[in-house]
Amino acid sequence: MKKRKLNNPEDALATAAAFAGTGATSKYTVLLVLLFVTIIGHFNLAYGSISKDIIDELDKALKKNPNNITAYNHAATRLNDHSQYEDSLKICDKALKIDSKNATCYLEKSRAYENLGKDNKALKMVEHSIMLDSKNAFAYFQKIMVLGKIKPVNREELIKLCYKILEMNQKDKVAEAAYLLLVESLNELARYREIIKVSHQYISFYPNVVNYLSLADAYAKIGEVDKYIVTLEKALKIDPQDLRPLFLKTAALFQLQRYTEAIESCNKFLKLQPNNIGILSFKADSLTTVGNYQEALDTYNAAIATKPKDPIPLYLNKGQMLLKLGKTEESIQMFNKILALDPNNVLAYNNLGYALSDLGKYNDAIEAYDKGLKIDPNHKLINANRNILIKELNQ
Repeated sequence: MKKRKLNNPEDALATAAAFAGTGATSKYTVLLVLLFVTIIGHFNLAYGSISKDIIDELDKALKKNPNNITAYNHAATRLNDHSQYEDSLKICDKALKIDSKNATCYLEKSRAYENLGKDNKALKMVEHSIMLDSKNAFAYFQKIMVLGKIKPVNREELIKLCYKILEMNQKDKVAEAAYLLLVESLNELARYREIIKVSHQYISFYPNVVNYLSLADAYAKIGEVDKYIVTLEKALKIDPQDLRPLFLKTAALFQLQRYTEAIESCNKFLKLQPNNIGILSFKADSLTTVGNYQEALDTYNAAIATKPKDPIPLYLNKGQMLLKLGKTEESIQMFNKILALDPNNVLAYNNLGYALSDLGKYNDAIEAYDKGLKIDPNHKLINANRNILIKELNQ
């Protein structure tokens, strides 16, 4: 007798992606912004505490020494910090009359112009600052920030600037931010092998989960699956409480059809986050593949208990497990439950017809198949199962 087929409506990758809540936006944008805020904070501390009476303090300093460039620089920086960009520009212009080669003032003018939306002027000012002081990493990073606002973004130029910062120093926050932006820019240009090379050179300075995830992603993009998994394991060692690497490792093991390892990985994850529906789906689908139907059923029930927005894929899989365990009546109830929620679910009609035919209710089975074919006349699986059943009945 030719075997009819149930339909597995969604593989675990699709199901997990739907339930995991992990977007595929730029991995570094938010982190880069937060990191830049930290950098500016460090930059400000170099000039001392912030005061509400910046101009008055400057005047006091200038009474003692009218050519006190450090006081001018200090005031310009703090005015920028207080969003007083026009005043900062005025202070810088006064300072530049005293010292036209004051690189810090040109840098502060760039910051002011950038925040005033005058990006071309900001770029001109920061380039002048770099010309006067080519060893100031903050100036290079300021140029990166300005270029990032000028569309289209010149990724090649950003990459050069990031490399320049990393050549100067690898151990401070500016360098770490440059590394993040470098990896993001290389990723945008699909230069994955270069990401790997850069990561091996610099990642030891910034051993955090995000950086190892970006390296793992580069390995995945060039098909180096084993190195992808190894890199995810390194990320896990850095912060075992960060479940992103473990989730990605589980997905990879499932996709590679290494189901026993995938189940082990799921169990580790579920100890920390027992209600993650994506991982529960991976586990249940893996258990199904290795033939452990009862545990798969239990796992599908656990996933359903989390009350997902769309439980139908899980209901379909649960119905199939009930069939495999010989609980045909219960499976019919499950498929009818799906059709009550979604009367146009062709897969439920297919599986319902399959279950009814197993009980010898052939007319009801044909009726279920026919209802599915009214919705999708060309559905290959329903047509095949219906034809097999008709052929069996005619023998």
